[in-house]
Amino acid sequence: MSVPSCSMNVLIPVLFVTLAKSQKIADENEARRWFNEYSEKAQSVFAEVTSAEWNYATNITDYNEQVTINKTLVAAEFRRTASENASRYEWEKFHNPVLRRMFSIIGNTDTSAMSNQTKYQRLKELKMKMESVYHTGQVCFSSGTCMSMSPGLVRLFATSTEYDLLSEAWKVWRDVTGRVIKPMYTEFVQLSNEAIKERGELMKLHESEFELCGHTTETPPWGYNVQKMFLKAEEFFTSLGFDKLKPSFWEDSMFQKPENRKVSCSPSAWDFMNGRDFRIKMCTYVTMEDFTTVHHEMGHIYYFLQYSNLPLPFRNGANPGFHEALGDTIALSAQSLSHLHNIGLVDKEQGDQGQSEINFLMQMALQKIALLPYGLILDKWRWEVFSGETSTENYNERWWELRCKYQGLSPPVLRSSEDFDPGAKFHIPGNVPYIRYFVSYIIQFQFHKALCDAAGHVGPLHQCDIYRSVSSGNLLRNMMELGASRPWPDAMEKLTGQRDMDATALLDYFNPLANWLRKENEAYTENTGWRDTCESIASRASFEMIFGLITILHFLSRMTSRLFVMTL
Repeated sequence: MSVPSCSMNVLIPVLFVTLAKSQKIADENEARRWFNEYSEKAQSVFAEVTSAEWNYATNITDYNEQVTINKTLVAAEFRRTASENASRYEWEKFHNPVLRRMFSIIGNTDTSAMSNQTKYQRLKELKMKMESVYHTGQVCFSSGTCMSMSPGLVRLFATSTEYDLLSEAWKVWRDVTGRVIKPMYTEFVQLSNEAIKERGELMKLHESEFELCGHTTETPPWGYNVQKMFLKAEEFFTSLGFDKLKPSFWEDSMFQKPENRKVSCSPSAWDFMNGRDFRIKMCTYVTMEDFTTVHHEMGHIYYFLQYSNLPLPFRNGANPGFHEALGDTIALSAQSLSHLHNIGLVDKEQGDQGQSEINFLMQMALQKIALLPYGLILDKWRWEVFSGETSTENYNERWWELRCKYQGLSPPVLRSSEDFDPGAKFHIPGNVPYIRYFVSYIIQFQFHKALCDAAGHVGPLHQCDIYRSVSSGNLLRNMMELGASRPWPDAMEKLTGQRDMDATALLDYFNPLANWLRKENEAYTENTGWRDTCESIASRASFEMIFGLITILHFLSRMTSRLFVMTL
């Protein structure tokens, strides 16, 4: 089948080529006229590329890949030209702060500013091919059985206790993804750095985001299916006073993995940038983990909706961490024992209540606390790679140095410089910054505390459920409606009354568990924590990880006075 071509000249409006390079325009009325024309065209261009990306993610074919690359090139040229023209206005001196901020955002391009279109096309092709390797990867065991990541490998690691089988799956997955991706990733880093250096900047693509100064089982709940999980998440938001989602959301989203085509199963929420089309892509299964993820993705959707009427440059979260934190904030209530009891998923009277609380907090800590060091090291590794501090030959060695130092983990089998284990994590081939998750796992507790106070909650923070609190909903909506129209400290203050990120609420949430761990650890002669250097074969990682939770909690307690600053 032939691939339709897109002419960039057709999509780039004339207004982008009429400004003389020597001019600097100070007239704010003229700037508004230019912005209005830009905004109208930008919605169309961005909606087209998003639609192509959606088609590819929900139907991975060579044809859809090429269409996406073509549309991406058109959008990149549009962004580059728009940025050039925005820079010809003296927007830094504009009196109107809203106009000044909009021009600042338009002028802030990324690798799309690359003037060599052949190289830029290659950059996009590499990213698409790396993602395709990840999404279509399969582990074929010595027994002859083959599994994809979802649901096969996910279920295997969640249920199996056969060490040899799990070790084989762990290794083969990295062979069929990381090892294949490595040469492409090396070239991707080189081209990305070329693109950024064209702008006269150091290559720190991801560092620019931030600068840092058993209560249920995995057994499907009775009476639940995938549709009901999403309806329950929607109902949580409507209980806070938000509107029900439009029929188009339910008709156009992909909630389950199709049987007849290859798709990307990584859960994601989509804003088509036209103010009306919002979707979720997820290969959902009826588990508690996916029940939580559904609430997280719904958080993105409702955030999209609240700022959908803002000017186009402001249709984004206050910072990337805010977007990730918002859905998780709702999930903190949705996962609480009190909420699960209210919706009939647990029996509140069952067993030792005190022990149930500790079990719940331990499970939450394994979700939240355990991710903090990983969320930090993934982008720390990436920053070192892009800056040139870590060479291609040391990609894997440095990866495991960081995982050992910050997590106390070793690989289950011997690794070498030929391996590329970071590439087995989607956010590396997908080039998705990960520090946003580190930040979100702190500020979501800050958000949770503010919303619980608005709901009038009294008692331990981990017992709070803001379900049906319209006061909490109003507070949350007021922050969400700001989008990216104001610096993130303004949005933080709108919701929490604070202008800084603060780990105090996180520590309060886990305080009962921290106290329990201190007491339990007194009975053991083992020291908590781990060594900075690890064996090539993991032997004590799981043991050290559990006991390391107390160390991480102690580390966080020392962070509470530090200021978290984001560079916009």
